[in-house]
Amino acid sequence: MATVDRAHLSIFQPRVELPQSRSLPLEKRLGRVLVTGANGFVGSNLTASLLTMGVETVAAVRPGRTLPNEIASRCGEVTYRTIDFQSVPSLVQTLEGVDTIVHSAGRVSA
Repeated sequence: MATVDRAHLSIFQPRVELPQSRSLPLEKRLGRVLVTGANGFVGSNLTASLLTMGVETVAAVRPGRTLPNEIASRCGEVTYRTIDFQSVPSLVQTLEGVDTIVHSAGRVSA
């Protein structure tokens, strides 16, 4: 089980106050979006939708994974970051510069 020391907790505090005005375009309200589980069914479709809407999107996946080919072909160039949920330093690095997180990752076992 990973432990979190207090020095890393600051990453979970909002760094920037995002404007909530509905008059602003969606991509301005969301900022840079990180989607965990971006290689799964929900995450890949969400990532493709955000990218086609012009939202700056980062696909967070496990090492060696990418978006499914049929999804990746719809959205052009994708920015990937690998993520290890068992490692606090990995989480800190993955979340750097991100304004919004959509957590769609899950553990699947048979």
